[in-house]
Amino acid sequence: MRGQWERLAHVLAKLALALGLVAVPSVHAQSSIDFTLTLEGDASCSSAPALQDAIEARVGGLVFTDDPRAARRIRVQVIEPVPSAPGSAPDSALEWSAVIAMRDARDRVVGERRVSAVGASCAALDEALIVVITTMIGIADPTASVAPPAPLPEPEPKPEGKKPPAPAVPEPEAEPLRSDIHLALVARAELGFLPGLAPGAALAVGFDLGAAVLSIGGSFLPYAQEDLGTGARAHFMSGTGEASLCLEAGHPFGASFDFCAGVEAGVISARTTGLYAGAARVDPVVRANIGARLRAPLSPDLGLLVSLQAAAPLAFPRYFFIEAGGARRYYHAVELGIATQIGIYWIFSS
Repeated sequence: MRGQWERLAHVLAKLALALGLVAVPSVHAQSSIDFTLTLEGDASCSSAPALQDAIEARVGGLVFTDDPRAARRIRVQVIEPVPSAPGSAPDSALEWSAVIAMRDARDRVVGERRVSAVGASCAALDEALIVVITTMIGIADPTASVAPPAPLPEPEPKPEGKKPPAPAVPEPEAEPLRSDIHLALVARAELGFLPGLAPGAALAVGFDLGAAVLSIGGSFLPYAQEDLGTGARAHFMSGTGEASLCLEAGHPFGASFDFCAGVEAGVISARTTGLYAGAARVDPVVRANIGARLRAPLSPDLGLLVSLQAAAPLAFPRYFFIEAGGARRYYHAVELGIATQIGIYWIFSS
């Protein structure tokens, strides 16, 4: 049995070399990039801490941390096993496979590999996981000191006679081009375009283009009011859609800091109570926005979003209300407004 495992490890190592993944590196000093490792799978799988210890022993340095803001996050998802091919292994053996995904500080998938192994338990994947994750760490941290690759062991002599078929090891799939999609749901507050501090909510979908994120969404502010005196009030609400482009500016404390610019368009409606005359009306609103936002990851697929933007109106709604005595009261938008948002975002990889 020991010889079978050694041959399987030999096949996996040769496969890694053939794919140009570089031989397993040995890091002499502590890695300059922090990594986290999580594993989701069967109860028979080795734990994430056990894999971390084995990988650090293999590379000869400390590479893992418990800080969720680490520059690289490695996630292993073990797929439900299937029966192995007839004749390739004992009847009790199963074919296990796992997907290894690495994300950067902006929660983008920067590398993905798939490994397989045949065995009675999920622990059969250990050697393949250690080899591939070690290689991915070496590629992600080119500044680390890397020793020359160790020579591969010579294969054991094969016995004469009928040769049993070797376990099937599927080749890793070519990594496709990826585009992360962000869905953000936030609480929003505006100052300047409606009376007072107007609360509301916003929903946006972002498309990660690499160094930039294109965001399309909308916001709704259901209630703001202006006291017109003598018991009269003006009630306002607004709904707008926005398209913006955000450019990456840095990664403070493991978060992503972006500068954004965009255009917003929609309507503002107004109605009055307690006035002699003051019919409800709707006016268009068009604004140019510029601002900044901070995205802090809370998990591989979830994060906190905070933004602040200034907006200059390109259209100026004005509202006139006539009292019984004929005097006019009015409200109009200011020349420059401010909006702030705080909420959460989800990441979907395509």
